[in-house]
Amino acid sequence: MTKNKTPPSEIDQLRNRAETRLQEQLTRPGQSPPTVTETLRLVHELQVNQIELELQNHALLEVRAELEQRAEKYADLYDFAPLGYFTLAANGTIQELNLAGAALLGQDRSHLIGRRFGLFVSAATQLTFNAFLAATLIGTSRHTCEVVLDPAGLPPRFIRLEGIGAVSGTSQQCRIAAIDITERKQVEVALQQSELFVKDVLDSLSAHIAVLDTQGTITLINAAWRQFAEQNGGNVSCQVGANYLEVCRQVLAGDDHAEAQAVLQGIHRIISGTQSCFKLEYPCHSPTEQRWFAMSVFHLNGTRQGIVIAHEDITERKQAEMVQREKADLQEQLAKIATSVPGLICSFRLRPDGSACFPYASPFIEEMYGVTAEAVATDAAPLFARIHPDDLGHVNATIAESARDLASWRDEFRFLHPRKGERWFEGCSMPQVESDGSILWHGFVTDITERKQTEKALQHSLAEKETLLREVHHRVKNNLAAMLSLLELQRAMQTDVAASSLLNELSGRIKAMSLVHEMLYQSDTLNWIDFHAYLQALIEYLRRSFDLHDAIRIDVAATGVWMSLDTAIPCGLIVNELVINALKYAFPEHQPRPEANTCHIEVIATWADSAHTLIVADNGVGLPADLDWTTTKTLGLRLVRMLGQHQLQGTLELDRTGGTRVALRFGARE
Repeated sequence: MTKNKTPPSEIDQLRNRAETRLQEQLTRPGQSPPTVTETLRLVHELQVNQIELELQNHALLEVRAELEQRAEKYADLYDFAPLGYFTLAANGTIQELNLAGAALLGQDRSHLIGRRFGLFVSAATQLTFNAFLAATLIGTSRHTCEVVLDPAGLPPRFIRLEGIGAVSGTSQQCRIAAIDITERKQVEVALQQSELFVKDVLDSLSAHIAVLDTQGTITLINAAWRQFAEQNGGNVSCQVGANYLEVCRQVLAGDDHAEAQAVLQGIHRIISGTQSCFKLEYPCHSPTEQRWFAMSVFHLNGTRQGIVIAHEDITERKQAEMVQREKADLQEQLAKIATSVPGLICSFRLRPDGSACFPYASPFIEEMYGVTAEAVATDAAPLFARIHPDDLGHVNATIAESARDLASWRDEFRFLHPRKGERWFEGCSMPQVESDGSILWHGFVTDITERKQTEKALQHSLAEKETLLREVHHRVKNNLAAMLSLLELQRAMQTDVAASSLLNELSGRIKAMSLVHEMLYQSDTLNWIDFHAYLQALIEYLRRSFDLHDAIRIDVAATGVWMSLDTAIPCGLIVNELVINALKYAFPEHQPRPEANTCHIEVIATWADSAHTLIVADNGVGLPADLDWTTTKTLGLRLVRMLGQHQLQGTLELDRTGGTRVALRFGARE
């Protein structure tokens, strides 16, 4: 916008007034002509007035230009806003609207000026809009409503209107913002339909279903649950709004009911997330009938937090199972005396007077024991007489224990066969109490002689291999010890501090590997080591080598963690590198960081959920801020990354908060 100068007419008028005043002084009768000084003063005054006028006019032009720019910005914001804006007169006609408002009404903006906004509102929401318009025009506060716009040629849209009254001159107006909420309304309708559908589905199920929130309060029940509660006295403690956990606690308070205790604990585990599903079958007998129910508790899937409890009446199934069990007992008696199964199938009875017999023995008894079934049908003595003398006492003891506890009997014993010599047998049976007080076992006996011979051969072979493997570990340990001695000699002769430090670090790595072989050589098992004891030995070695001032406390926590050779060695090397780094760099001048009291290093190893977690942490000064440990070329950190991520296939995490904390998590290795 071009800025104009002061209008010439104003300057001319000022100049003319000054000249007239000067002329009057010059031509006034009886007045002496003005002096040169007075003339110059008048001219100067004229010039000052002219400059002031020009400055005022320039300021006015700048203000006008700024107002025009702001008006253009407001027009852009108004026209291109994502919401529809309308200015309505008192009779509801459109006085002004933006482009978004015209789009909502489906017509060009020029065609909408002067038309009534209510013509575009659906008949169903016309009264709502009229009440909104009247309230907005009367007051000065903000009003809102939701209507449906139904312009010709466009699908209906749900609109939220927000309006406020305004005055233009002597006319009352209102300004309205229109927000399209069609998608939200569609989602709400879909949710309502979905909830109704879910309720219909739940009501159609025969199981008694209730939904609980995370506090145990019942928020929803189906028709079967409601009907069961009404049939059992209309128990309000199981209706919506009641706390189901309190119901279980009340049952426990009245009686030490095992099912109620199990239910309470199971629901708590589901709510806490420690268990995904809980199931329980329990009796719920009434004075007139016996009933059984199956209870299932599981998490609600979706955005709503809570659990679902379902009780299903399984009385018919339980009754059928009882009948089936009685039939199965009879069938089992027949099945146990079948003669087609390899091995000896028999029934063994121990009478109250201590005598024993085999009421039934399959024909295979002659092949296994060298006696007939008839010979032991009334007296088991002929068979027991051929049990190896060294095993007879043990067999009698296990039979007596099984009879006392009514627990299954299982035993291995040697038998002296009249033709085959010494044979190994394994027996297994289940006892039951007879009506006369005797104990009857039904079971079977198999010949395990070949298995025993194979086991003996395997044990001998295993002993040889263990001896060989122990010797291998011993030699590896000795070779590594020799290497350590050579490195120590070389370090003692070294005058270069850096080279001596490198040799010391190399000794730590070799010691980390040597300790594994040393512990395996000394252990009863040759494939697993106690990782806690290993870490203690390794840390003690590193402390003696690098913490000469004994200023740093190192704690080890790995109790109960066992590792194989392939896992322990890389883990030991990782611990070696991280602990050496901490000992060398984490505590300058052997002092902790300002907010710490002592210099502290912690090494932790755990085993949970089929995975190992190894943590090395210190409260030192931390790694340099500009150090990217994932790309650094230092050998120690490269070894940590290579062993942790590639060899162990694990994930490494670095935490620099309060020092340095490196955590490695890797799964079990085959």
